[in-house]
Amino acid sequence: QMLFDNANNLILVGRRNNISGIYKFNMSTNALTHISAVSPQANKQSIAIDNNNNIYILGKRLKTDVVSPSYFQNTGDQNTIILMQDVISKYDPNGKHVWSTFYFNNQSHIWGIAAGSGGLYIYGHEFLTTSTSSYFGTTNSHQRNASGVTKHADPNSSKNTFLSKFSFDGIRLWSTY
Repeated sequence: QMLFDNANNLILVGRRNNISGIYKFNMSTNALTHISAVSPQANKQSIAIDNNNNIYILGKRLKTDVVSPSYFQNTGDQNTIILMQDVISKYDPNGKHVWSTFYFNNQSHIWGIAAGSGGLYIYGHEFLTTSTSSYFGTTNSHQRNASGVTKHADPNSSKNTFLSKFSFDGIRLWSTY
């Protein structure tokens, strides 16, 4: 994937010969510089850049990995059979890792990330859950609990879509189904 930062640098995220990484292309000098390598298991899904050119990446990590520093969920959901789970990571404009957090429950999947002026917005689906699940719902949110059981590839099951907001410091501010 690719995205321009606020200084008109092209940020590329991808995988090349079993090496994953974040790359910055300076449009004025036509120079491609490697910012930071990340785990080959990361399997990037999306990228966002805030107004200060910090880079946010959605990736996957083994559920037994420990991410640090983490201000929300430092390991994956150990109670599910899914081994590779969603992680949100922040890198500064020079590619230095700032924080990471798992954001995974049951068989959830993050579909996208966007950086707004007041934080990060993450959306996705939670699968194999019940209407009592509130992992992706916070107190006083629009909908605190999931709406029913969602199963992969079942067109008759309900869709438990979630929208969450994190601070730029990696703290979940609110979340709703």
